[in-house]
Amino acid sequence: MNNYLLIPLCAFLINGFVWTFIYSLKSNPINRAFLYYATALTLWQLSVIVIRWGIPQYYILPVMKIGSLGWLSISFLFLHFLYTFLNKKRDFFFYYSLTVSLLSMIINLSTNLITNGYINTFWGPGEQHSSLFLPAIILTIILPAVYAVYLMTAEVRTTKDFNVKKAVKLMLVGSIITVTVGLISNVVLPSILKINSIVKIGESGTVFQSIFIFIAIIKYKLFTISGIEEVAEDVYSNIRDAVAILNVEGYIIQVNNAFETLFGKKINTKSRVHINSLLPNHNFIKVFHDSQRGLEINGKWKYLSLTQSSVNRQNVEKGKVLIIRDETKRKEAELEIIKAKDAAEELNRLKSVFLTNMSHELRTPLISIIGFSELLTDEIKDDEQRVMAESITTSGKRLVDTLNSILELSRIESNEIALNLKFININKLIGELVLPYKTAAEKKGLAFEASSAREDIEIAADKNLFEAAFNHIMGNAVKYTEEGNIRVEVDIEPSPERNWTVIKVSDTGVGISKEKLPVIFDPFRQASEGMSRKFEGAGLGLTIVKRFIELMKGSITADSEPGKGSTFIIKLPYVQREKRAGVEVQNNMEEKVSGKDIDKALPEVLLIDDDSMSIFITRDSLRDFCQVEVCILPETAVILASRTIFSAVIINCDSNEAGKFEMLKKLKDIKGYNNVSFVAIISGDVKSKKKLYFQKGFAQIIGAPLSADKLSDTLQAALNSKK
Repeated sequence: MNNYLLIPLCAFLINGFVWTFIYSLKSNPINRAFLYYATALTLWQLSVIVIRWGIPQYYILPVMKIGSLGWLSISFLFLHFLYTFLNKKRDFFFYYSLTVSLLSMIINLSTNLITNGYINTFWGPGEQHSSLFLPAIILTIILPAVYAVYLMTAEVRTTKDFNVKKAVKLMLVGSIITVTVGLISNVVLPSILKINSIVKIGESGTVFQSIFIFIAIIKYKLFTISGIEEVAEDVYSNIRDAVAILNVEGYIIQVNNAFETLFGKKINTKSRVHINSLLPNHNFIKVFHDSQRGLEINGKWKYLSLTQSSVNRQNVEKGKVLIIRDETKRKEAELEIIKAKDAAEELNRLKSVFLTNMSHELRTPLISIIGFSELLTDEIKDDEQRVMAESITTSGKRLVDTLNSILELSRIESNEIALNLKFININKLIGELVLPYKTAAEKKGLAFEASSAREDIEIAADKNLFEAAFNHIMGNAVKYTEEGNIRVEVDIEPSPERNWTVIKVSDTGVGISKEKLPVIFDPFRQASEGMSRKFEGAGLGLTIVKRFIELMKGSITADSEPGKGSTFIIKLPYVQREKRAGVEVQNNMEEKVSGKDIDKALPEVLLIDDDSMSIFITRDSLRDFCQVEVCILPETAVILASRTIFSAVIINCDSNEAGKFEMLKKLKDIKGYNNVSFVAIISGDVKSKKKLYFQKGFAQIIGAPLSADKLSDTLQAALNSKK
């Protein structure tokens, strides 16, 4: 043993310590790649230690040959480590370096063309270099080392990860020092300058690389499982959703089984798979929660919910965790519900149309019957026959009232009633309306009282609808009260959001039981039902009253007790007007009013479409922008358009194009639709179809696939074009 043994021995101990530390984390592919490199360094250093320790001469050259396996392979193994660390795909230079390293090791073990012996020096035996030594050094060490330096420099310049940038800088400095020391000590001085009086420390110079890498491990958590891989280890085994771990550049680092199941393929994270290759146009930079998108995967359409969050270590972003939930079954169920709802609404509209037609068909002959029965009543002298004629008249009028109620309800359900909101002095109007009921009440011996807490209380309402609703409530009060009193009260009820005008109609009549109270506003329901009921009626009056009040942004409720009477409470928005610079405004908490409208609604748009997917996307995209009324059948659309003038009409022309053009013509012939924009949804080559669709009368065209931005922008343009 000589003193120069201490140099490689210290290097061996330091490299061995780093090797042992990394070995405890060998499950990581990057760590395993580094272990191969560190093992080659250790083999080289160990061979030098053995030789300098002192061994028989006939073992020296074989030990040197074994040690050459280390120094001839270290550049390739370091390059292999870099490829793994940088997630770089293996290319020509990788396989070139592997090939020349293997050939050099085989040549050196089997011949003396690289190392042909040894020479004795003051520090111990040293290699004696042969003719292929310099070519081997250039091909197996220098060229791969230069390329490795290039890769590390490029990573430092391009990476956005602060930790990686700092760590690679340390690796770069360590590599340059190690290569420089090794080349000068073991190549330039002995082989080129023929200077053998300076101790060789090439194997010991590798300690600089180990030291700098160890600093990177400790300070910047370089390729240890304390970064985002740690998160995957905890989550993957239990979560059912698809999970992908992305680096800061959007490349997939790890995925769980559910991710591979969702996309139906094995994800090779070593081949640098970018998330956009699986999720086109995915934003891997932003953080978001429950972002909805549709995607075709293996020929099947999927509805996906995406949540993406950052993974940070020491306030430095390491990447993203992307969680994908497959919501296809839930969305398909929603679409079925929407389809069923649309079908039900369609049936309801058809029912209303049928009721309207039937009511007219029945009412016309009934009016004739009533007219003739009244004539007979005046002409007939026989008392018994006169009673019969009067009974026909009474029954006919009762049936007409029922038909009128059915007709009114069908008009409400068909959205056929157009509001005409005006400012009304409610005290004055009620004072006029109660007069006939006051007379009728006094005839029955009932006390009657009408009062108001304030003068000149004003509402904005449709006068005809309010009168119809109030008259029905008053008629019921007189009809169902045999003794006691009837009282009408008007007041203002303040609330944080708005003030209300409150009209209370109270009576001491028969009252309504608690069991029946919740259903009295439902169609065809009454407090007394069945053949034994005491009072006549179809059970539509209060239903119509409720719908009228709600059309005017109000509400109606009832409080009652059998034998003690009932109180019906109507609430309508209270408005106090002031005219300032020609603009009508309100005081305090009351809302602004102008002209006919109080609460200006979103524009109404008619969508004519028979594709459930298209209906879902269109409705969902425009829900905050306008009110969408859906029609599946073209015939129903024409009927609906004839009753309501929509702000715009959207027609899906993907199927039965000629039929859609014919329907467009019918819609344009409807009065009031000259100033309505028509928008077409089409697929295929939009440019080639534009001219035809514009000629047919469409104002705007939307090309499939549909998106929220495309729909809202096109519809806004259509609405603006008609202003």
